Amino acid sequence: MNKFLRNWGFELLTPHKHIDAEGKLSAYCIVYTATEHVELESNGQTVSLKPETFFFLPQNCSFSVPQPYEYAVLIWFTGELLANHPQLMYYINHSLLFQDKTGTAVDNHFLPYDALLKQYVSPLLNRKVNPIFKKNLLTNFIEFIIIRSLLESDPLLIENTQHQYEKEIASKFSHLVTQNGQHDTTVEEYAEQLNMTKRSLDRAIQTVYGFSAKKFIDAKITDLAKIRLRGSSDPVKNISHDLGFSQESNFTIFFKKHTGLTPVQYRESGGDMLENQSVKDHA
Repeated sequence: MNKFLRNWGFELLTPHKHIDAEGKLSAYCIVYTATEHVELESNGQTVSLKPETFFFLPQNCSFSVPQPYEYAVLIWFTGELLANHPQLMYYINHSLLFQDKTGTAVDNHFLPYDALLKQYVSPLLNRKVNPIFKKNLLTNFIEFIIIRSLLESDPLLIENTQHQYEKEIASKFSHLVTQNGQHDTTVEEYAEQLNMTKRSLDRAIQTVYGFSAKKFIDAKITDLAKIRLRGSSDPVKNISHDLGFSQESNFTIFFKKHTGLTPVQYRESGGDMLENQSVKDHA
């Protein structure tokens, strides 16, 4: 059975070809040399790696190891392992670490071998350790390696890609909230639509807008309510219902909290001018 049919794995580096039936590497791979000098064949080229090196190989390439190693290890994983880590997958797909078919080497200056051995390597090689624990530990290890390697190879890269990633999430979130227009849709429900956790969504919105996803929803619903109140003669009760409020009174409380005015006061006053004065009065 081809081991790469699994989503992940961790083993000592041994002399066999890590390829699928088509002669290609069907998973992302990271070689950690630990305390050893390592030589391997990658896409037909001989690569020499010094101790304390992480070596990144993308999918759909091949490599082989001519001799066994006592300490060096091989990590492999597919996108399925990181399905709940969209930001990490963004780094993998957009950074330079996994772009070179021959492989990319990064020196390990961030955590010495003894610490890696204790925290990650020994538990992952221990057959008695629970597989679920191993899977979670390996995910954390991969995240640690990739983030720190990006910081090591280009300190500005991870900041730029992180901001770009979060801007994309914020844009998608804004579109969903505007399109949905329902006050009673929770942050968790939006996060589920974006295939991410509430925590990740909140972090992205906080970075881009400077406040939480819940506050963003409230602000967007308030803006939608203002547009309806100014631009239509629809009854407040109808607007309230359309925006996802179970009762008109709840909408009135919500709107006054965020503008200082009731919906009726806002509509009758023409809106923004009196609102600004009222907000000052409540500051």
